[in-house]
Amino acid sequence: MSANNENLAIQIAKELNEKFKAENYFVTEIARGNFNYNFQIKNPATTLYVQVYYGKKGCKVVLQGNSESSFYKEIHNKIFSPIFENQSVDSKKEKLEEPEFYIGVDESGKGDFFGPLIIAGFYITPEIRKELIQLNVQDSKELSDQKVA
Repeated sequence: MSANNENLAIQIAKELNEKFKAENYFVTEIARGNFNYNFQIKNPATTLYVQVYYGKKGCKVVLQGNSESSFYKEIHNKIFSPIFENQSVDSKKEKLEEPEFYIGVDESGKGDFFGPLIIAGFYITPEIRKELIQLNVQDSKELSDQKVA
């Protein structure tokens, strides 16, 4: 787990919390959850939950509540629109630093039903990485069934 991403998450949560306080919204103090920092924004009829998740792939802001309410739409636009202080939360995402070289292994299959255990190893240089990008090679979990077929 990247401490930098956790630090970025608390920074984003603090900035959002302070901006909503400055605009006279009722907001709770920031609490730490499992892999997130969160707070509530309330009006007399609605409570919304702002959660800033962190992990090895970066940070993600989630707004929870009744998405049909006008209050939700108002807060959603403020969080995810660049109009709010001229900067959206997405623009604060930390760019992942890519290593120059990759090396790794993966395995698939086991037992009589699935056949033998298959293990593959790889070593990727910057040149090979460029070729793989040009060939549109991606993580199979990111591909649709249609693209796999």
